[in-house]
Amino acid sequence: MKRTILFPVLCLFMAGLYASSGDVLTLDEAIASAMENNISLEIAQIELRQSLRNANVASSYIPDISIDGLFTASGSVMDSTGSLTAGGGIGISMALGTNLITDATAKSIERTLANLSYATTVDSLEESVITSYWNLSSSKNQIAVAENSLENAQDNYDAILESYDSGLKSELELANAQLAVAQAEYNLKALKDAYVLAEDEFRILTGLENEDIVLEDLPETVWLNLPSADELYNTYADGTNMIRTRSAQISQSETSLTTTKLNNQLPSVTLSAGWEMGPESTYISSWNGGMTDRASVTVAFSIPISNYIPSSSGYNAVENAKDSVAIAKLNLQDAEKTLLNNISSCLKTINQEKENLVLAGKKVEIAERTYDLGKDAYEAGLLSFSDFSDLEDSLFSTRISLVDAEYSYFNACNSLCFLLGIDYETLTDLYGEA
Repeated sequence: MKRTILFPVLCLFMAGLYASSGDVLTLDEAIASAMENNISLEIAQIELRQSLRNANVASSYIPDISIDGLFTASGSVMDSTGSLTAGGGIGISMALGTNLITDATAKSIERTLANLSYATTVDSLEESVITSYWNLSSSKNQIAVAENSLENAQDNYDAILESYDSGLKSELELANAQLAVAQAEYNLKALKDAYVLAEDEFRILTGLENEDIVLEDLPETVWLNLPSADELYNTYADGTNMIRTRSAQISQSETSLTTTKLNNQLPSVTLSAGWEMGPESTYISSWNGGMTDRASVTVAFSIPISNYIPSSSGYNAVENAKDSVAIAKLNLQDAEKTLLNNISSCLKTINQEKENLVLAGKKVEIAERTYDLGKDAYEAGLLSFSDFSDLEDSLFSTRISLVDAEYSYFNACNSLCFLLGIDYETLTDLYGEA
């Protein structure tokens, strides 16, 4: 069993004090809804279809085929003589350029890049949904804390009001108790307002409209025993969309360089063939119904001598293609450094949030103990209600901070998952402390 951080307050406030009617919407269901309803993803799907259609290798090997026809009549109106020209045929033409050698490879890379681009869009949407989902769940827990605080403030007020009516409490104490209730109501309303805004953003992401949204609680906090940034990079970098995309772009630029060299430095060949058919005679008066046809085949070639001369357009095209390869390789190096730095930064954030969470838990324990002692002292007449109310405010603040700290740690762990291209369950299974 993994070691978890379970403070009593979490058990109390995350067990459903804030609940709505309806079935629980799981994270997987929220993601599935977003995948079905998100307009940006729908656009990305159409763009993917377009890219895959344009990257069809067969299009490079299908020749231009045409059916041609001609009909011309001319003559004299006075003597009713004239001629008729009519005919039809089929033409086939295909450029046997050297780019056909690399076209299959180029189209394959285009398909790879198109799929990677779409996968990146999907991952980005999924990341947004996951972050929004757990932020909403955390906001729900904050509301539970605020509701409990309001309940305590109301109980205190009711007790003081009863004592005030019996002449045992002063008007000042009663006023302070009323103020405490008002402050608790304000805190609760502020958190509920923030929840509504977060819920609106979540609905936009997922396409959920009128359904009641009841979410899962945050998973139990799991301490992670993570390896170094270098080790994580070496394990996962090659599988990330960022590195795969940059690597594919290098292959694309290298293929483009090969194509450019072939097109500008080797001969190009064009093959065309045609067949025509028409009447034997163009004169109407002498045509006996006979037909004639003609077939032709043409092979043309071109040798680009000038493209070997420096500063010529063909020479510059090759040099520019070489520069594109160099840029693609530098982009890969930059992506590798960026990913490594992001992993390193994320590890530091996880450690910081872990320390904050531990500290927040200790502060809650101290605040709860101090509150209990203060309550006993107040009931014994040894502490003013104003001082006791300060202890209650402190308890509320530390409990809210604990919820924030738990979410921040969990969110930092999820950020690492997004960087590595793995899910949270895999991360905790592999690196959770036993």
